[in-house]
Amino acid sequence: MKRFALLFCFALMGFVASAQMMPDSTVQVVASWNPGDKQAYNLSKTDFKVSDKDTTDLNYSTEIMILEVLSKTDTTYQLGLTYKDVYFSDPDMNFLYELMTKTSGDMTALITTDQYGVFKSVDNIQELISYQMSVIDPYLEILKRQDGANLDAATEARIREYIVQTFAEPKVIESSIHDDFGRMMFFHGVRMELGKQYTAEIQKPSILPGIDTPITTQMTVWIDTEKTDDISMHGCIYVPITKDRLMDFLVEYMKKVMSLAGMSSEAIDAEIANSTGVIEQMGLSSEEITDVGVHFATGWPLYVSNSRYVYSTVNGVNTTKQTHMEIEIILPE
Repeated sequence: MKRFALLFCFALMGFVASAQMMPDSTVQVVASWNPGDKQAYNLSKTDFKVSDKDTTDLNYSTEIMILEVLSKTDTTYQLGLTYKDVYFSDPDMNFLYELMTKTSGDMTALITTDQYGVFKSVDNIQELISYQMSVIDPYLEILKRQDGANLDAATEARIREYIVQTFAEPKVIESSIHDDFGRMMFFHGVRMELGKQYTAEIQKPSILPGIDTPITTQMTVWIDTEKTDDISMHGCIYVPITKDRLMDFLVEYMKKVMSLAGMSSEAIDAEIANSTGVIEQMGLSSEEITDVGVHFATGWPLYVSNSRYVYSTVNGVNTTKQTHMEIEIILPE
């Protein structure tokens, strides 16, 4: 990460600060954008599992995010968010994305924020749903043409439902956008005291398909005083989730997956009963750590670094499922 270089380049741009460290030792970040302003970001995501010292199940993706200010009022901004040059190491995901872009091209999400840059809504959900749905029929036709593929009506219906719930539900689309854009703008609009930690109970929404139940947990946020200066703010977010919090959530997810697989309610109940004790013994817990940097004068995010860890123990083997996301601004050469 070339963060010091990024900050130096922004300092040389000569912007007049509109939000900064206040005389009372507080920090506030607000957007200072105009229609036509545009910023591009490199976005990378990596998933892998570490069992004792062995690393397995490595998957990653890379893409470019483009944020463009489309309009502004006294109380809102509307931005366009476009993802380009997307690549998945998972061949199936890469294939689905290539189908979407060949069918409909790159899609732009329209996002409204308040006057400070705080995320409010995704404005073209139905258009985004149609874009995601455009992949279903071509994908099913390809499966039917593959040697050995035997898609009866029930199997085709389950595949269609899975794709819809994974990619095309409004909740899933909003959560996906909020996962990136929401983190970038997390500290916008709030004033925080340097050296103070803020803790609150939150409802962490599910991003799993078909699961509506949120997870209640604690979130702690603070300003990194060692990195924050007159040019940029650097904030931190910490969210742990205990074993008890995860248990009910995981059981609901298992029920949904088994239902999509065509299992009867009796079979699902029996499987859950057999699995509950095993799940409890796994000692599941998780934690999430996020670091955000924002340029004071413009309110443009400089970077986001997010790491999620899910811990478990099976047959004496400690396993950590890790997900890392990095977003970094692309400065003009």
